[in-house]
Amino acid sequence: MSVVMPVRNAMPFLDAAVESVLDQTLRDFEFVIGDDASDDGSSERLEYWAQRDPRIRLARRSVASGPVGASNWVVAMARTDILARMDADDVALPTRLAKQLAVLDADPQIVLIGSLWLGIDAGDRTIRPPDYSSTLDSRPLRFPFAHGSTMIRKRAFDAAGGYREACAYWEDADLFHRLGGLGRMVVLLEPLYRYRSATTSNRLTSDRATIAAQHALLDRCCAAARSDGDYEHLIDGSSGPATPPDKLYLEDLQKRAALQVRAGHRSDAWREWMGIDRARRGPFSFPHFAFLVWSGLAPRSLRWVLGAMVSVRNRSALKQLRGMTMVECLSGGEQRSALQQ
Repeated sequence: MSVVMPVRNAMPFLDAAVESVLDQTLRDFEFVIGDDASDDGSSERLEYWAQRDPRIRLARRSVASGPVGASNWVVAMARTDILARMDADDVALPTRLAKQLAVLDADPQIVLIGSLWLGIDAGDRTIRPPDYSSTLDSRPLRFPFAHGSTMIRKRAFDAAGGYREACAYWEDADLFHRLGGLGRMVVLLEPLYRYRSATTSNRLTSDRATIAAQHALLDRCCAAARSDGDYEHLIDGSSGPATPPDKLYLEDLQKRAALQVRAGHRSDAWREWMGIDRARRGPFSFPHFAFLVWSGLAPRSLRWVLGAMVSVRNRSALKQLRGMTMVECLSGGEQRSALQQ
């Protein structure tokens, strides 16, 4: 097995991520880490860990290749057919690798297994319970598992074509959609992963116009997938990111504000909206604007409400999932009604 982890400026959470992998109950694996030109001290910490544990294979690039390029790079360095993805600011629970590998070993038709996850903030506080209702979500390109919680067969990854630059910042969902056409995908209902919301997230530190363009492309692809199950006509795998929109949309600001609130910070997204020319504003939506204002005035209460909403949805979902250990996902994120024992 190969645990693969791209790293780009992952301090101060890098040590916790690395340690959670090295402390797994399953011990036999290689840990492939690709340092994508970090300049925040991550490179020195990775050298420290590589000297301490021979399972670590560390490579470094002098020029950053971005989230898609770095992800394909670490996979290409893997020497085994089983890829366990890990993100450099998250935490894997000790039995994650052992439990996921057992499922793959038991069914060669499964090409991907993920798990539900607990949301944590920069201070390691749990801010979101596992969302059991997400396993019943039938919307395309929506998956109930975190990217970093997945374990994938490398031959399926290669056959699918890997991550695509045209889908940057949602390259994981695009990959999962294509993997679904090659075999079975399942999600363990036991949360084996802790997903961190922090201001170091690529979606907060990257160019806002590019992020907005990718959100718009994702929305169009979701609509196409709902219509005829395919969005390839919207994707050119050889192209770069979509052209940034010429307007600022409340929905994009809301997504950024939600990330900031989950990370434990106050958002200033509503001030940004109020400060731009009316000609550059997209359509007004009162619910989105109210969310922005709330995220700026009372982020703690908003974060509590977001977590409480998950708990409320879970009440109904857990009745349907009673006695089950995992759910099978169809291509596009649709969930099978047949639940796995």
